[in-house]
This record gives sequence, structure tokens and C-alpha cells, in this order.
Amino acid sequence: MIQLTSIPNATAFLPGGQTGFMTRRLTILFGLTAADALAAPEAAHPADPAAQDGLNVGDAGRDTQMVLATLDGYRKRNVLRGLVEWAWSAPSDIDVQTQRALQREVPWGGMLTWMESGGQPAGSSGLNGVPGALIAGATGEFLLHEAVYITALTHPDPRNLYASAFLAALLEELTLRGEPGAHDRAWTRASHVNLTAITETRGLHPENHDETLKAKHLIRRRSDEAREQVHARIEAGLRGEVAPLAASVLDTLQSVVAHGRAGTFIDGVQAAIRTSPDSAALTGAVLTARGLTVPPTLIPELRVGHTWKAWAREWSCEERYPAIVPASGEPQS
Repeated sequence: MIQLTSIPNATAFLPGGQTGFMTRRLTILFGLTAADALAAPEAAHPADPAAQDGLNVGDAGRDTQMVLATLDGYRKRNVLRGLVEWAWSAPSDIDVQTQRALQREVPWGGMLTWMESGGQPAGSSGLNGVPGALIAGATGEFLLHEAVYITALTHPDPRNLYASAFLAALLEELTLRGEPGAHDRAWTRASHVNLTAITETRGLHPENHDETLKAKHLIRRRSDEAREQVHARIEAGLRGEVAPLAASVLDTLQSVVAHGRAGTFIDGVQAAIRTSPDSAALTGAVLTARGLTVPPTLIPELRVGHTWKAWAREWSCEERYPAIVPASGEPQS
């Protein structure tokens, strides 16, 4: 098991003296939460998309909760445990595939659930936990492996897995190396990931479970086509084409790429909310990874709309977030 002690730049939170990478990871967590809260059904939006006065937020939902559950899992040195505890707490907007996979309480629960559905589902929620790996401090090849593992716990379709590797690589490229060429660099890295080598190494295909072995062969057989589909959607997003409704992981990824290139945080998030609300939180993560800022007036209002072992609904994100972005050296997945 790789420990984050081996990861450069994963530094501890030091009030008044944060390093750049630590600060940006914390900013990404605020960015995805703010976008998620702005997309909440109860949030009211100004008629003028450019207006920031009177912006209201609701409670951040499933997307933020899955990131927080992932971070809690790293704190416990067991990402699956963090996600399972969240799934059993009856979150109101958890999707069926995620719930069924996690409530099996085994690493291969996602494989079994996917195969029970005919090996077809590639839902949009498959990317939700991915920013948690970067926020935990993972970088480089380890980050992409963590992204694939986290996604495979619930959504092991190869389209989900390549999309998750790309999203993780993109967040890192934007955070550490800057915007010019970030999408190309991220895709080059993601496209070379060996999906089944990761899932097999991480124990997602136990020998005594025929269905998980069938899942491994299905992932391997479909990998080339999935890689082409993911790349095509990235290119469409870079052309500014938006997939409405974000019904699948491909739709979500395309929308995140398109809206994540906006000129301001609010412009990108509000565009995502208007066309594909399920992509809003991840769009917020990409925008803040680029260095765009969340309107400061939103930060004190941020709350997460659910209570479980790792979080209480009444807690202030502004007060709690700096302490939960982990220091280097401790978390394991």
C-alpha cells in the first residue's frame, strides 16, 4: 500500500503559513462545495447571470459529501470505509448504483453491482469522489491510480475509469503546472493507465468471485473503445460543445471540460447549472484548480446538507475545511 509520505508537496496545514499546493487543494474543496451549493434546488439565482449581488446557496449535496467521505476514508486509512459509512447514513440524493455497491461493504461491490446491471451503467456520479484524492495530497501516477480505484468502488465501467483518470490528471496539471496544454498533458497521462492492472492490484477481482473476474475481462475488452469515447468527449468540450442533462459520465465530463474554461468562477458554475446541473461541483473544482476564486461572500454561508459519522449538517465549511484537508504522511486508501 503506497503511503502519502512518498508524495512530494503534500504538506501540512499551517495557519498563516500554507504552501502553494496546500492552499490550492483547500481552495478546490471550497470551489466544488460552493458550486454544489449554488446548484442546490433551493438556491435562488439572479436573473442576470453576470450578477453576483444576491447570490444564494443551498446545502451542498451528494458530490461534496462523497469528497468529504473520501477524505474521511483517507483519515481512517480506508477509503472504502469512509464511503460505506456515508452510504449507510441514508443521504437523500445518493444514486442507486452507488448505494448498492457501497452497501455491499467489500472492495468489489462495484464490480458485482455493475455486472448485475449487464455491465452497462456508466452513471454521472462515478466521478464524484475523484477530487478527494488530489485534495488528500496524492500526485503523479499514484493520483491516477487512486482516482481509478475510488471510481471502481462504485462505477467500474471503463468509460468511468478513464474519465476519472483524466479528471484527476487535469486537476493536478492545472494546480501544479498551469493552464497552457493542461488538457493535452492530462489526457496523455490518463490514456496510458492500465485499468485492470490497477483494479486487480487493489483486490477488486477476488479469485473466488466469478462475476468479478468476468468484470475484469469485460473492462479489458472494452478499454480501447472507452478510451476513444472519453477522448472524443474531451475534444468536444474543448470546442465549447455542451452535453445537456449530464445523464452519463461522458456527458458530465464533456460539460466539465466546456464550462471549466469560463472566465470567472461564477460564469462557469452558472453555465453548468443552466445546462447540466450534475456537472456543477466538478466544474467548480476545475475552475478553482485553474486559480479562479470563489466569491468571498459565499464562503461563510457554505454548509453540507447531511449528517453522518464524518460530518454534521450544522457545521460551517469555512471553519472545518482547513482542518480536514490532511497533512502529508498519514492517509492510506
